[in-house]
Amino acid sequence: MNKRHYLYFLVVFPLFYFASSGCDQNPSGTIVITGEIIGTISLYDSTGNQLKRADLQRGVTVEVLGKGISTQTDENAQYILRNVPQGIHTLKYSKAGFADNYRTNVMITGEGRTIMSTKRLVQPTGYTVTSLSIHSDTLLDRIQFTGSVSGRPALSLDTGSIIVLFGNSSSVSKERYLFSVTTIEFDNDPFNRFRGYVSYNDLSAFFGAGSTVYAVGYSKNPQDVDGWTDPQSLLYHYSSLSGTSSSLATLTLPSNFGDAPAAPSELTSTLTHYRVELRWKDNSTNESDFIIERKEKDSVFIPIRSYPAVKGGGGYVYAYDGGVVGNSRYTYRIKARNSFGSSASSNEDMVATPIAAPTDLKVTMNSHAGVSISWKDNATNEEYYWLERRVGSGNYQTVSQYIYGATGTGNMISYQDTKVLSSTTYSYRVRASYGGYIQSEYSNEVTVTTGIVAHISEYQFASSQGIYTPLDSSTILIPGNVNGIMSSYREIGFAFNFGLIGSPYFQLTDDGTIYLGGSYYRIKPFFTDLATAENGSVGFFVSGTSPHRVMTIEYRNMRWANIVSNDRMNFQVRLHELTGTIEFMYGAGPSSILQNASIGLSDQEFYKHLHVKTDGTTTTSDTFPVITSWPGNGKVYTFTRPK
Repeated sequence: MNKRHYLYFLVVFPLFYFASSGCDQNPSGTIVITGEIIGTISLYDSTGNQLKRADLQRGVTVEVLGKGISTQTDENAQYILRNVPQGIHTLKYSKAGFADNYRTNVMITGEGRTIMSTKRLVQPTGYTVTSLSIHSDTLLDRIQFTGSVSGRPALSLDTGSIIVLFGNSSSVSKERYLFSVTTIEFDNDPFNRFRGYVSYNDLSAFFGAGSTVYAVGYSKNPQDVDGWTDPQSLLYHYSSLSGTSSSLATLTLPSNFGDAPAAPSELTSTLTHYRVELRWKDNSTNESDFIIERKEKDSVFIPIRSYPAVKGGGGYVYAYDGGVVGNSRYTYRIKARNSFGSSASSNEDMVATPIAAPTDLKVTMNSHAGVSISWKDNATNEEYYWLERRVGSGNYQTVSQYIYGATGTGNMISYQDTKVLSSTTYSYRVRASYGGYIQSEYSNEVTVTTGIVAHISEYQFASSQGIYTPLDSSTILIPGNVNGIMSSYREIGFAFNFGLIGSPYFQLTDDGTIYLGGSYYRIKPFFTDLATAENGSVGFFVSGTSPHRVMTIEYRNMRWANIVSNDRMNFQVRLHELTGTIEFMYGAGPSSILQNASIGLSDQEFYKHLHVKTDGTTTTSDTFPVITSWPGNGKVYTFTRPK
């Protein structure tokens, strides 16, 4: 080769290579930059099994839509598309017996190769959505669709099994639709039924009043996943679906679709027994609910509640407002609402809530009965009073909300607050209530600091030794040789002050417990599972004259209820009228305690206790200590009430 020919080869050959690999020349002579697209496909049957046979993998057509460029895969399921012009393209994958699939937004930016991820093709399942129907649910501002799936195993529907596509023409399909719904509810029944919803607000972006909505449904393969979330191209969003579509379902939207509802009218407000009754006329047929707005006195309107719509128009709607207080006035207005907006307001209507507040609230400390409270009743229409209390600077809490008094102004009403502690500061206030929903303003506030309060836990305890003397005579309430007996309530003969109560009644049990004024207040000289022996009994005797009377309760010849033993137990309880002192006196008893037993005083209402331990000391714990030995013949336990 001569030097001239060699030089010609060096200059011309690179230009020829460049033109054949990265450039094309169109008829006008302009050079077009092109590139290559390479990738693979995978094939699946309708149950999700991958098909790897070479004869199946060969011959999948891969096409650049609109460019006249296509190729087919080889036996390894690979493909190469050459001379693809610069730009953004859509690829179509197709093979007989498989559902078409697409890849959108394939970008060729210049020379070289663009590598694609593996694309799936799936054999159709033969599953079909049947009986698809759609109808308006105007109460909830939406349309509802229902249907079922045939050819699919019963109870096999799950999330993503169904897709419903919506469009504005009878040609709606997986290639032609406006929007889709994949959030489906399943009935989980043998008929594979399903349902779903589309809000009017979503529909309004595509449909107008009086227009027709078209829908089709698809049942999807487990492998139908490629391209479903691609937001760039609705056209190919669901084109890979392998299921067969349902028959077409249609719905004509109402003539007022897209409109806000008409304003309510004829609003009235009436103060009833315990709330404000509201009534208004419904002038719309497309509202989803009503908004009740209220202002107090001269303040601004605020929404206070939503009330569900009753469709039809022309009828009356009834609601109520239970959140009002006395001595005020309230103005109401109503708006109808749907997903497209709210109506104008109805007319306004005002109602007054007159109920006079109590005054002259006073408190007095009573160490034996808690805090005495009184106030002046200024209302004529109250039902009862709510009394509130706070400790120190804390928040007010309800003491009682059902304090009744004679209706009529000028009456003084009183209340005894027994749930107080010693050396504690309390503040009180009270208000009148009308039906429990309408309250007056509060009374004046008063504060008191308690002294020593006669709770059970405040009693003074002493242990001493004496001589046990059985009663010569007594009124027998529980006879001998019985078990599990509780007497009826009997009169003591005087009001005995126990803790913060004064009780004229008592009740005896054969388990060593005495009840005063109810089951909360208990005196327990020897509390365990006991029974009377053949010659045993439980009785009482009252001695002395007022105000120095003493009631003695005697447990004579008691035995273990469920343990065979010769043990016998004798003990007494003395209640002193004047001082409220309680004495436990013990006679002969067992050499050892064969079952759990406790001794002490208990106030279950206020959870105040004073229990005696085996060593003769006391505890105020909620946990009752178990004694392990009999107190001893002649032992006296004395509980002195605070003065």
